[in-house]
Amino acid sequence: MPGQARGLLRAARLLAVAGGLAAASGCWPVASATSCTSDRDCPSGYECDPIRHYCLCQTCTPTSPGVSNVPSDLLCASSAELVVANDVVVNTDLATIGGVAVAASREVEQGDGAPSITVFSFARIELQPGSRLRVVGSRALALLACSTVDLAGIVDVSATGSLDHVYMEVGGPGGYHGGVKGQPGGGPCSGQAGGGGRFNGAMQSTGGGGGGHGGVGGAGGPFAGYSAGAGGAVCGEAELIPLRGGSGGAGQVAIAGSNPSGDHLGVGGGGGGAVQITAGERLDIRFGGGVIAAGGGGGQTGNGGGAGGGAGGAILLEAPVVTLVSGAILTANGGGGAAGDCD
Repeated sequence: MPGQARGLLRAARLLAVAGGLAAASGCWPVASATSCTSDRDCPSGYECDPIRHYCLCQTCTPTSPGVSNVPSDLLCASSAELVVANDVVVNTDLATIGGVAVAASREVEQGDGAPSITVFSFARIELQPGSRLRVVGSRALALLACSTVDLAGIVDVSATGSLDHVYMEVGGPGGYHGGVKGQPGGGPCSGQAGGGGRFNGAMQSTGGGGGGHGGVGGAGGPFAGYSAGAGGAVCGEAELIPLRGGSGGAGQVAIAGSNPSGDHLGVGGGGGGAVQITAGERLDIRFGGGVIAAGGGGGQTGNGGGAGGGAGGAILLEAPVVTLVSGAILTANGGGGAAGDCD
């Protein structure tokens, strides 16, 4: 079965998040990995946070985090506030939020083949409980707040597609598309198409490889001596500079004489998108709030080997203080490969 690859996570604090990578940055106050019930459980210079039950450094002095990937003067470029109470679509290509153009927005080119970033600047950002920012477009997303970011809702930069949950071939913002039939996925670490198969009234073939990013993409399943599609390699930096999403999975094998009519097209899953959230003072992620940068699953085929899943995307959090309570959500998981059918 075609596989998947995890995405990348970088946060101001050193955070243990399943399926991602984390790195501390600068001289910001950090949380010890030690869990605690009282100060006696903590290393010297740390005190136990009575709500979150981890040890917080009390001798570190918060400093300005700076801003990765985009000009630092954009951090406080607007006096407007962004408060989201329901489902709102963000389009990075049009620089719109809820269909409305944002005055304090800017496209930043990264170069070296990395996607451009659409930057939205605000004085403060708040996502209320139950709200969601669903982000679309080819450019990566940067949300900057001069003071605070408070996430009780979800920022979603996951892959999508022409038919949600059946075709998920469109990469998230800053991510790469899945491959069409017989083709590898998009991006620098794309999944590769399978080595072949046969058509005897029904298509019988190997599976496509999953896209790579924070981990190696899974290889497709073999069939009757034909080589499986290779998964994409690990690529990208743990620092998330430049900011880019996951690579796409490979499409279903193309075999001469086979006819996809009556079957799904077997497109590869798109890579999860890339998002950077920077606050000048603090960034809080509350219960039920968070960021999702999932890769898309490989397209259902109905006949023959399945298509590969897209790699997970990238999440970069920056602030002098970053807090996550129990029940906060940070995920950049890769999409699963589609099941094959060689009957």
